[in-house]
Order: sequence, then C-alpha cells, then structure tokens
Amino acid sequence: MAVNAGRDLLVDTYRARVLPIFEPTTVEGMPAVRQRMRLDDNTCTVTTGLGPSEALETEWSGLMTRQTTDPCAKAEEAIALVVRKLPPLR
Repeated sequence: MAVNAGRDLLVDTYRARVLPIFEPTTVEGMPAVRQRMRLDDNTCTVTTGLGPSEALETEWSGLMTRQTTDPCAKAEEAIALVVRKLPPLR
C-alpha cells in the first residue's frame, strides 16, 4: 500500500488506464478504481481517492498456485481498514 500526497493519483489513473480491466467502484464511500491484467490474474491494483490530491494505491498479489476468488476484494479490505482510521474531513 502506498500513500500518494500532492498529486491527484485517482485522476491520473483515469487518464492513463494502463491495465486492460478498469472498473470504477467505491471503497468505504470513497471513489476508487480496480485494475487487472486479466480476469484470471491473481493480482489487483485498487486506487482510492481520499480527497483533493490525496489517494491510496493498494496492490493485492496472491500466490499463483492458489487462485483468490476476488483479489480486488482483498485490496479493498486493506484500504477499508485504513480509511476507517482516518480523521473526518473538515
């Protein structure tokens, strides 16, 4: 998990659309994007916007020998833990 402050990573993610599977979503009420190479890929990157020019980018990588049902859900669970600990926006 990486915190990107000072740049609008979520906007940059929408502009670049680097990976073929690009799914807008929300995590804990925050705008987010799920990205994967293939549906059978066991890795997912979720970028979540926290506020103007603030975002979290989280990648879940499971073992290739054991397929995770939804690797994006695992990344979103980690993000949700962080978001719940953040102070309220003022």
